[in-house]
This record gives sequence, C-alpha cells and structure tokens, in this order.
Amino acid sequence: MKRRTCFHTLVVVTLILTFATSSLAFESGYIDGDGIVRLADALLALRHVAGTERLDFFEVFNCDVAGGGGPLPSKDGVCDIFDALIILAKAQGQITF
Repeated sequence: MKRRTCFHTLVVVTLILTFATSSLAFESGYIDGDGIVRLADALLALRHVAGTERLDFFEVFNCDVAGGGGPLPSKDGVCDIFDALIILAKAQGQITF
C-alpha cells in the first residue's frame, strides 16, 4: 500500500512538472539560454540538425517549438529543421509566441 501511494505521488508530481514546463516552452526558442530568441539560436538549431553540433537535453527542450504542424508552437520531442525555421522566423520578428 505504501509503495503504491509513493508511486502515485511521483506520477502526480511528474505530470505537474511536465505541464508546467510545457507551458513555458511556448515562450521558448532561446537555445543558448539568454532569454532572447536571436539568429544565434536558429544557427545552433541548424548546426544540431546538420550534425555538426550536439545540443544537450535542455537545449533540445528549448529548441523544440514546431511539433504540432499547426500555427502555434508545440512539442514533439525533437529539434529538427522545422524548429530551426520557427526560431529563425521568431528571431526576425516575423512571428511571436
């Protein structure tokens, strides 16, 4: 009984943290962590996609903004060319989120 309660508590805490961090992701795109989306962030994403630079977990999390295929940013768990294009558009002021 005690293990089951601990497990359920862990699941609830994990879900809360997941939803809290995913809501922050909609304001993300800053891979270098400075809080401002710039051309440098898009270049980091492109280098990651090309395989010339490896991003860590948090950088990939911040890069992952174009998962849903729709007009609003969402997560799909990867940093790919679509994410790089969204970040580039945000850095140029063409879109906001």
